[in-house]
Amino acid sequence: QVFDYPSVSDASSQVNGHKDTAAGVLVLADADRYMSFSRKGDLLVWKPDGLEGLKVQHPREFPTDLPFITGMVHAKRLSHSDRLALCSADKQLIFVDLMRDSCKLSGTVKLDISPLCMCTVVLRDDAGSELERMLAFGDDAGQIHLYKLDTIGVAAERNLMAANSRKATEGLVRSWLTHDKHAWLSKVEYVEDLRTMISCASDGQIVLSDVEKGIVKVDGLKHRGEVHDFVWLPRVQLLASCGVERHINLWQLPIKTPVYQLDAHQASVQQLIYGAGQMFSIDTSKTIVVWDLREMAPIQRLEALKMHQEYPVGCIAYDERRSALLTLSRKMLLWHMNQRKVPNGHISPVTACVYNPTFELIVSADDSSVVRVWDLNTGKAVFRFTNAHTNKKMEAVKISTMCFDQTNRRLISGAHDGSVKVWNFSTGQCLRELTGFGGGEVTALCQLHVTPYDYYVGCGWNRKVTFWVDGQEQGG
Repeated sequence: QVFDYPSVSDASSQVNGHKDTAAGVLVLADADRYMSFSRKGDLLVWKPDGLEGLKVQHPREFPTDLPFITGMVHAKRLSHSDRLALCSADKQLIFVDLMRDSCKLSGTVKLDISPLCMCTVVLRDDAGSELERMLAFGDDAGQIHLYKLDTIGVAAERNLMAANSRKATEGLVRSWLTHDKHAWLSKVEYVEDLRTMISCASDGQIVLSDVEKGIVKVDGLKHRGEVHDFVWLPRVQLLASCGVERHINLWQLPIKTPVYQLDAHQASVQQLIYGAGQMFSIDTSKTIVVWDLREMAPIQRLEALKMHQEYPVGCIAYDERRSALLTLSRKMLLWHMNQRKVPNGHISPVTACVYNPTFELIVSADDSSVVRVWDLNTGKAVFRFTNAHTNKKMEAVKISTMCFDQTNRRLISGAHDGSVKVWNFSTGQCLRELTGFGGGEVTALCQLHVTPYDYYVGCGWNRKVTFWVDGQEQGG
């Protein structure tokens, strides 16, 4: 398992939470706080309890007086506070400043649109310096609207001081149609790696837009029905998306056909997040799946209903500082990563690894010429031997490749200096050394049977392929 289930003491049974199921959560790393909201308009500030963050303390509630909150983003970091922006379905936009554990309303403004989702857009130059900061909104007519953050923020502050209903039209930069004119946008997100705005909607499409020009760059990335969520995976440079289907699509932009399709859920996938080089997904049955992005396979399933029995999980997030997964219904739980220690592991970097199906063993070698034998079923180290390959000064030489013979009873290893040896890997005894390869690193070894002989075959930096007859001690 990668994540441990919260213990009974972590169930936060005595912690006050939302009045209804939470609809969104933000992790503020600099302030070390979690911000969450529900559709009924309550905003909560959560503080992790202690350095380990095993629990969360009683949250502070801030009434926003918004009838139906549709989005919340971290607008910008101020000198002594964090400014958040919240929008609602009745065309309201408010700004809230978080100072320690308390919130203060800093501005309110009326929009000309009905925002269903929002995001922060930060434009940078080639050196990475910030040029401009904006807010983007997706509406119920298939459009994206871009506003200057400073302009709309000043208008909101003036409204609060003058108690009038000044609108935000003066901060509008541009609007453009991205989806069908009757489509409801479910998410907008600006990806700085691509310098592109990505949006998804009820028309089943994912659309890429140019923010500076206000035009659609790529469309036609289609699902069978409404698209619920997407997330950019910087580690593999792919876009993951989910919808009413029970699978997750992975896109290599701008190709309009998924390059991978991940199947592990038994219900429609609701939300995707990325953290610690992994992807997390939750479906409508409240099952969370942890994905290994190297193998494109699930590595763990978490049944959130076992811990959130009163109310279903509304959203999830990941805290990088504590390596913890956050699940939030009315109350919040932290799922901490299981820090597993591998006993008797390699000290130097591992350079080669082979599997023995006959004995169900794994043999690994490292940069300091140490060979270790592992039991695949238990994960425990069975045997080790050192200085498998040495030079004339009796200094350890890096093992670069390994293989087994046809019977899987002998191990053949090749090193950086061109030496090749045959081993009894259960005792560490060197049975013979195969000569004739020459100088240069051995990069690959394999076993080959050509009647009536069995051969060991090696190649490497000497640009030659060398054959040794199994059982002969002379050179290749």
